[in-house]
Amino acid sequence: MSIHRIILIDDDEGFLLVSKIIIRRLLPEATVVPFSQPRLALDFLINEFIITNPNEKTILFLDVNMPGMSGWDFLRGFDALPDTAKQSIRIYMLSSSIDSRDEDRAKDNPSIVEFISKPLSLEKLDALLQNLNMMRP
Repeated sequence: MSIHRIILIDDDEGFLLVSKIIIRRLLPEATVVPFSQPRLALDFLINEFIITNPNEKTILFLDVNMPGMSGWDFLRGFDALPDTAKQSIRIYMLSSSIDSRDEDRAKDNPSIVEFISKPLSLEKLDALLQNLNMMRP
C-alpha cells in the first residue's frame, strides 16, 4: 500500500507550511492537501472519496483544538461517511494539547490510528510510515 495523498487539518498556517515541507522530503510523490478550516476538509472528503476517488490511499493529520469546528467535531462528520470512503483514510490526531483526556479519547476512537504530539518531524513521519508497513518511495 502506498500513500497517494496526505491531508493536513490545522488552524495554524505555520504548522501547515512546515509539515508540508517535512512530508515532501519523505513522500515527494504524494499530494499534500492542507486545510485551515475543518469544514472545508470534510467537504473535500465528501467530494473526493464518495464521488470521485474512493480508493485513494490517504493519511490525514488532524488537530484537536481549532476554532469553529474542533477535531472531535470533524470526526463526527467523518464517521457519518460511508465505509467505502473511510476505508482508505488513516487518521492521526496531531496536537499540542497537553490534556491527557484528549489522548485517551483519541485512543478510544476507532477512526484514529494514533495520537501524536506536535510538532511533526521527519522521525515521527518515518516511524508512522514504517508502522503502516509502507516503504518510502
